[in-house]
Amino acid sequence: MQYSIATPSEFSRVVTVTIPAADLEKEYKKTIKHLASTRKIDGFRKGKLPKDLVVQYFGSQAMNDSVNALLGKYYTEYLSEKKPAVACTPKIQIKGSVEIGKDLEMDILYDEFPEISLKDFSELTIDKPKVTISDDDIDSVIEVIRSQFAALEEVKDGSEIKNGDYLSINFTSTVPEGVTYEGGSGTKVGLVVGNNFYIPSFTDKFAGKKAGDKFDFDVTFPEDYKDSGVAGKTVTFHVEVAEHRRVILPEINSDLFKRFGIPADTDMETFRGMIKENLTHQLNQMTYSYNTTRVMRALQEANEIRIPESAVREECNRYRDRIIQENQNAAKELTSQVAYERYSARAKEQIIDELILETIIKDNNLKADEKVVAERIAEFASSYEEKDRVANFWKHKDSYLSGFRRRVEIEMVVDLVLSKSKGEEPEMNFRDYRKLVESFK
Repeated sequence: MQYSIATPSEFSRVVTVTIPAADLEKEYKKTIKHLASTRKIDGFRKGKLPKDLVVQYFGSQAMNDSVNALLGKYYTEYLSEKKPAVACTPKIQIKGSVEIGKDLEMDILYDEFPEISLKDFSELTIDKPKVTISDDDIDSVIEVIRSQFAALEEVKDGSEIKNGDYLSINFTSTVPEGVTYEGGSGTKVGLVVGNNFYIPSFTDKFAGKKAGDKFDFDVTFPEDYKDSGVAGKTVTFHVEVAEHRRVILPEINSDLFKRFGIPADTDMETFRGMIKENLTHQLNQMTYSYNTTRVMRALQEANEIRIPESAVREECNRYRDRIIQENQNAAKELTSQVAYERYSARAKEQIIDELILETIIKDNNLKADEKVVAERIAEFASSYEEKDRVANFWKHKDSYLSGFRRRVEIEMVVDLVLSKSKGEEPEMNFRDYRKLVESFK
């Protein structure tokens, strides 16, 4: 195979391939023979067409088919021999005229990803939290489960209101002169004491009061409050506690286990073990996502990697195609240019992540251990009722199996980078770790 490569710019490549005249003639004759045996012309039996009639009727099609077959064949051979890191869909152009007895030349135009040389991982600083699932973490989950099945009971003995209690209140409010805002009064409005989601410090005023109490209090709204009418203003509320209800948590017993969907005869040790197993699964998923994001971000920040713009545009178009596939109405508004403007930053980051991953995998000869892949499949399938059937399906479905292999490869890359990078190793429990992960942006 004869070809030459030109580099017009940093990423662009023009590969000129010469297809010998003999190859074109051979392919053309093969195509004519095929057409003669498959096409039909009135007055002739199928497969009995004279060659000159085949050329007369189908010669142009035969030439086009022959050229396309050769272009695909030689392009595939070029990819196999050169193995370029193609960044976008190539364009193939024929040079000059196409004639039997004459060499055929074609240009393959594409952009190529650059080779990447990453800085030493020891230059990176990435903290590595050491997380343990404590008894307190398990206790916290048990309290959440109890709260899911809690009952609300009206308080009729005149007990003081506490944080977490449910109230129904009637209220009006007095605002500074000239100020108006929505929600300044209400009847039988429900709230949870201590939950100040809507108005900061509002529900705190009810702690220590009782059902039937009527009282006034002032609240100063934040400067950035959503209703500009009262933002930064002090409002006086006139309230009446119409109803006081308290959360009654269920006992941890067989009845709770049945309601939760586990055998009624489950003992406490087994119950806690089930919770710990679930928390361990959550921890693994959080750690995978958290560490992967931090490692890839650190690698991108430490290494200046430039990529062809054509690759970014193609990735944005793939985003666009997926969105339109799910919602045909998006096609009119989501043009290729709009998709590029919205998703180019994300697409670029994703492409560079893949280049970095492939570089590390190749440079360190990393390969997913099939035993670990099987463990990951079992871990993910464990949340399904028919976990063995699901796991078996994934193991024998190439698209799923390749996805799990890729996950294990990413885990290997992340572990390698973390093992060589600098960073603190703080010890923390599951709850604090989850807060850390949730606050990470």
